[in-house]
Amino acid sequence: MSRSVPLFRVSLFFALGAFLALGPVGCATGDGPTPASPPAPAVLFPALNVLELEKTVTFYVDFLGMAETLRLGDETTERIEVTLSYGDANGPGASLVLQRENGRTKPYVFDAFSRIAFRVKDVDGLVARMRAAGHPVLVEPHRIEAMGMEIQLAFVQDPNGARVELIEIVPKPADATP
Repeated sequence: MSRSVPLFRVSLFFALGAFLALGPVGCATGDGPTPASPPAPAVLFPALNVLELEKTVTFYVDFLGMAETLRLGDETTERIEVTLSYGDANGPGASLVLQRENGRTKPYVFDAFSRIAFRVKDVDGLVARMRAAGHPVLVEPHRIEAMGMEIQLAFVQDPNGARVELIEIVPKPADATP
């Protein structure tokens, strides 16, 4: 027998999950003094709707080194949200939330969404690994000069069609003059 959960409870569940994922912003944690004022406004994370949740989690964990730091919901709830982060989800590193609406079969279209950019150490090697795993390479690795730096970049596609930009800052050669 299927159990129906009121939308209010599901929304409350996800709001509580978001609070837990972000930590007690502006609240005393016992780790230090309570801030005198709330933290400055900031973009905390992008949230992507995905159809292939587990394939997408694997893509960002295996290729881009993120870690799953929070999972809310399951097959019995309206949706499942997975937070991926660099380091602790409450720390200063970047996070990405993947959300799958249970029961959805129609793929999402990322037409108003430009891309997610990641700074990585080896664009060429990473693109080779992604290609070998069957992920589409949209723009081959190439170098550009921007802001006085040489940058190696490429574009790939995640399992749901989102464009992922890979950026490597190329070290400047050591100065040959004494």
